[in-house]
Amino acid sequence: MTALQVFVHIPKTGGTSLREAAARHYGEAAMLYDYSEHSAQTSPLVQEWIYRRKNFAGFAQAVTEGPYRFLAGHFHRVKYQDTFPDARYVTWMRDPGMRLWSMYRHFVRHKDYTSSFADFYRTPAFQNQQARVMGGSIDAFEYVGVLEHYAESLKGLKKTLGVRLELLDSNRAPANDGIPEPTAADWAAIRELHGEDFELYERAVSRFRRGGWWQRVFQPR
Repeated sequence: MTALQVFVHIPKTGGTSLREAAARHYGEAAMLYDYSEHSAQTSPLVQEWIYRRKNFAGFAQAVTEGPYRFLAGHFHRVKYQDTFPDARYVTWMRDPGMRLWSMYRHFVRHKDYTSSFADFYRTPAFQNQQARVMGGSIDAFEYVGVLEHYAESLKGLKKTLGVRLELLDSNRAPANDGIPEPTAADWAAIRELHGEDFELYERAVSRFRRGGWWQRVFQPR
C-alpha cells in the first residue's frame, strides 16, 4: 500500500490551494481532514476515532483498510507521528511577517478582531506558530514548500513524492480591505519576537533554493 501523505496545514501559507489540488488529484474519497473537533471541515472518520473515541490505533486501522491517501489539517507534526510512522509528511511555509499580516487581516474580516496589529503579533499564542507546529525542525518533513515560490515548490513536490498537483489560487484575501498597513517598527518588532519562525523559514528557503528537498533520501520516522 502506498504510504499515507500527511499535510500539516499551517494557516495562511497557501495550504488551502494545496489541499484542494490534492483533492482534485486523488478524489475526495481518498481525502481526510482534521481541522479541530469543532470544525465542519473535519472528516466524520476523524471525528469518530480521534475526537469521540480518542482511539488513534483504531483510526490507523480504519485508514489502512480504507481508500485514504491524503490527511490534511491544522495540527502539529507530532499529533500523528506515532499513528502513521511511515507516512510522508509535507508542509508549506511563508515569510513569518507576511503570514502574520495575512492572518491578522483574516481575524479582522472574519473573527471580529478589534485590537491592533501590534497587539496581535505580540500575543504569545500567535508567536512562532510555524516553528511550534513543525516541532522546530524542517528535517522532520519529507518536503517543505515555500509560498513565495509556490509554482516551483509544486515542481519540487512532484520530484520528491511523484505527485503532480495542479497550480491553484484559492482563499486569496482581497487586495484592499482598508486595514492600515504595518509600519517599519512593526516589521522590526516581528523580526525580534518571531525569531524561531524566521530561522526555520530561512533554512527552508535555503534548502529549497539548493534543490535539497528532492535530493534527500527519505527515511521513514
